[in-house]
Amino acid sequence: PISKFAASAKGASTGFSDIADDFAGSATRRSVYITDNSNEKAKAVQAAENYKAEQPDMLAAQKVLVDYIGALAAISTDSATSRDASVAATQAGLVKIGMSATQATAGVGLATKAVDALTAGYRSNKAGKVIHDANPLLQDYLKGLEELAGVDYPLALSLEETAARHYYDGLLHDHGDKEPLAAVMIRLQMQQDLAGIEKKRQAAAAYNKILTDIGEGHQKLYDAGENMSKKALGGIVEPYAE
Repeated sequence: PISKFAASAKGASTGFSDIADDFAGSATRRSVYITDNSNEKAKAVQAAENYKAEQPDMLAAQKVLVDYIGALAAISTDSATSRDASVAATQAGLVKIGMSATQATAGVGLATKAVDALTAGYRSNKAGKVIHDANPLLQDYLKGLEELAGVDYPLALSLEETAARHYYDGLLHDHGDKEPLAAVMIRLQMQQDLAGIEKKRQAAAAYNKILTDIGEGHQKLYDAGENMSKKALGGIVEPYAE
């Protein structure tokens, strides 16, 4: 049953990868909409470049959570698992993408726990011990991920939306009365672009819900104590994971 944590990890992984990619994408799209203010356009272009530079650290931030849940799955089955060491979260990298020092410290600590959990001393019946030791770190770290996906990314989308509305309103002001057919096409394109932004906003909210569920589920495991039987532990994990 603990291996079903992997299902939650998959959802978290997919959602956050899309968000990490689209920080830069949103800023780039915003720069395209800005046509009447070279300074603002330059800021948007620079923001896109900054986000591109931060993307490896964002993906490393995601991997901390995936690795930890994967470690729990491995413990539950005593299976061998390997970790890709090519992407590793660092204190400085996590702070750079917007996490607090406390959250970044928790992330690095959680990554260490994921490695420790795969050693012989943490196999099989030690799952409760891992959950007990890692829970404070996980809860702090999830707050950092939630701020990235639930605050920072929606803010980027809001800036994009504002630029899009200003761009299309300007086109309608210039061409709406003179070219009725063009006005129809402009409104249609505006609706499509705004709908795309809203879809991304909803996807970010859905990802945040996954993070909340992971945090709440893990807290329940922690509250249950490290001395419960494997069967009892699985009974708690299974409905949460599903």
